[in-house]
Amino acid sequence: HRPPLELAADGAPKPHRFAVGASTCPVPLALPQVPGAALIDGRFCPPLTCPARALVGGDASEPAISAASIVAKVRRDRLMLELHERFPMYGFDRHKGYPTPAHLRALNEWGACTEHRRSFRPVRELLTPGLP
Repeated sequence: HRPPLELAADGAPKPHRFAVGASTCPVPLALPQVPGAALIDGRFCPPLTCPARALVGGDASEPAISAASIVAKVRRDRLMLELHERFPMYGFDRHKGYPTPAHLRALNEWGACTEHRRSFRPVRELLTPGLP
């Protein structure tokens, strides 16, 4: 997976967008072939090496996007279980990275770990108090 700072820098705020971007982005990946086109769930297309089309609500109207969204969420959940093994005090196995009250309490008690996205507002506020 990509490091959290890279995720923040490329503006990938949602798991499904990360999955689409990671599978078609210009970063060299071990894909069996270069994609001929990409369907993006949202308003905007990230810079890709193939033609792309953005579809608002694409996960509800396009089966390929629906499937990619499910795959991305399953992958995210597995990554969260791996993170829980390394950082059990945060409870990643339960909240999957969402800002639940338990996650926010753990951040306040333990601080941010290396895998927390610095663009996640509670982490940013924790690391830079007083800044917006």
